[in-house]
Amino acid sequence: MCFGGGVFFATYILHMGPEVRAILDEALVKPYHIDYPITDLIMASGFFIVFFAEKITLKLNKRRHKLKMRARREKCLQAKMVAKKDCDCECNGTCESQPSANGITKKKAVSIEDLALNIKDCPLSGTGDCCTDPEGAKTPGTEDHLFMVYAPNEEEDDAQISAHSTRSLVLILALSLHRIFEGMSVGLQHSTANVFNLLLAVMCHETVIGFSMGLQFVKNGFKLKRMVVASVLCSLIMPAGVVIGTVIVEIGQEGQALNILNGVLQGIATGTFIYVTFFEILQEEIDAHDTSLAKVSSVFLGFALM
Repeated sequence: MCFGGGVFFATYILHMGPEVRAILDEALVKPYHIDYPITDLIMASGFFIVFFAEKITLKLNKRRHKLKMRARREKCLQAKMVAKKDCDCECNGTCESQPSANGITKKKAVSIEDLALNIKDCPLSGTGDCCTDPEGAKTPGTEDHLFMVYAPNEEEDDAQISAHSTRSLVLILALSLHRIFEGMSVGLQHSTANVFNLLLAVMCHETVIGFSMGLQFVKNGFKLKRMVVASVLCSLIMPAGVVIGTVIVEIGQEGQALNILNGVLQGIATGTFIYVTFFEILQEEIDAHDTSLAKVSSVFLGFALM
């Protein structure tokens, strides 16, 4: 992942950034005599778009998880009321029905750990409030304790998974946007030699980026089907860009407006690369107290290869 972080760092700072600056300087800054770092502003806007989008998504997911946990709590409370009678056990967890030798249904003690594993299903057999200790006193508050201990942890894990998935989708979208215009740049060439020269350059660095993207999929636990679909879509986007570029050349509609649009969209994509590189990859792998030279060397190797 550190190697991949070096690849993405080099992709935006050595490849996408200078390309966006060259496009917008020629199509926007010089013709309109703009004395302002507009290119950098566009890239920064891409960064903040992803920043706000991710935080809003996480906030909505957190609210959804709270509603789900509240519904689950109500379900368990109802289950407790159903199974409050005929409880013959010593436990601090939940009770499950178990037929006895004389045919009378009694309850069997189940530990808090078992209840934590099954809390999503919340069996109708009841919770710890129905259990009795050796003196016949009720064990209080087991369910409330479980919801305090296990529910926040589950919510935190779900939020973390959601954050990783959101960032991965952002990275896919940024790569897709960049690849469309990269494909268009190949299609817009006017000579066969230029087409093949550019194609070779694109193939070399896209192979390394694709490898790093695969690492990102595996790290975030994507299922095989989802990885295959994402890889196929990413692979088809660049040829689609080549087709668009070729059509534009053939019908003779290449102009300044298209170049400005190209520069603006690629600038936003570059900003998303900045965010994902530092907030998703390098921040996750290298913290302030990490002294691993192997990780730092891997970042440099990925950068140097690009």
